[in-house]
Amino acid sequence: MIQPLEKEKIPFKLECPIHYKIGEDLNPYYETKNGWEKVEGQYPRGNTQVYTPVTQWFGSNLVPFYKELGWKGHNGIDLRAKIGCNVYSMCEGIIEEISESWGAVWITTRQYTVEGSKLRFKVGYGHLSNIVAEVGQIVKAGDLIGYSGNTGKYTTGPHLHIQVNPYYLNSRGRYYCDVSNGYSGAINFTIEDIVIRYKKKMKHLNTNRSIVQELLAKLVSGISEKDYEKLIAGDKVTEERVRKQMINNATKAPLAVLRVNDRGKVMIAE
Repeated sequence: MIQPLEKEKIPFKLECPIHYKIGEDLNPYYETKNGWEKVEGQYPRGNTQVYTPVTQWFGSNLVPFYKELGWKGHNGIDLRAKIGCNVYSMCEGIIEEISESWGAVWITTRQYTVEGSKLRFKVGYGHLSNIVAEVGQIVKAGDLIGYSGNTGKYTTGPHLHIQVNPYYLNSRGRYYCDVSNGYSGAINFTIEDIVIRYKKKMKHLNTNRSIVQELLAKLVSGISEKDYEKLIAGDKVTEERVRKQMINNATKAPLAVLRVNDRGKVMIAE
């Protein structure tokens, strides 16, 4: 029996199928058909220098239906996405199969030789709300193939499921996938540029009154006690006004980006 490939031995790079970035407000954004939109849901904030949009890794077992399917666990990687995020091809290949029932697109690569075995790879994308690619279409990495969604039975909310299945060439000249590995033939893999780095190091500030007041005094001249209380409470109007005041006073103090997160914590980029 052919041993499963280690993810480091997949002979090509997989580019991130959804474009993410960190906005000027220090929140992550994803690219949608309507432009860049703020990432929905909960995600790490403060005390971090990176953002990783993975919501479920390969092999994890967070939901009961994997057992129902006879799997050991998750057979791919899930990426955070709302309905309508642009989904791009992760590699070059040909669109071999499309499944409308769960919004799936399968791209088949050229033949590779790995450790003496000849094989091709099928790279799958699942739960798409709209598919723009067509069967037989030749694509390269970065080509638009559809838009993310929540299509199909085995899904708990909008996201993008991606997976990789190796197909080995047997002695009869046919390609086959070993589906007995506990993951329906899928293997673990690495996505390029999946970690998005903040341009500025983040600090998670203690909301202790004296500490925050001392910081604000250095950044903003003449901030009132009332404005301070509103900032701590997360008032967006006051936050925007203070930010503009900081920019206007950039010659008097270091220019920084200040905001209050959902838990009322003041955050600042150094």
